[in-house]
Amino acid sequence: MQRNIVVILLFAILIAVFAIQNASQVLITFFSWDYQVSLVVVVLGATALGTIVMGLVASVSQLKLRRELRAVKREKEELRQINHNLEKQLAELAGKQESEPENSEPEDTEQSTGED
Repeated sequence: MQRNIVVILLFAILIAVFAIQNASQVLITFFSWDYQVSLVVVVLGATALGTIVMGLVASVSQLKLRRELRAVKREKEELRQINHNLEKQLAELAGKQESEPENSEPEDTEQSTGED
């Protein structure tokens, strides 16, 4: 996390140095409008706009991931409850089998082999 902050700060410093060193006036044409502004304003404005757009894209992505995480947690809890119920049923069935008497002598049944 600290490494990311350092990289972001270095990038911001490079942009600021570039903008200050190129402080001349430039003509900006947008459709039919013409503006004379400093290149510093253009560079910093473009950087700020790019940062805002990327922040919005990241926020939308993060919201989708949070929604998906909530759904997965809900499904996990439902599956945990189903598992608990099945374990409970298994324990009940095991208890019933233990209480039933077992036949220690198997019944002797003759099977016909088809020979006369």
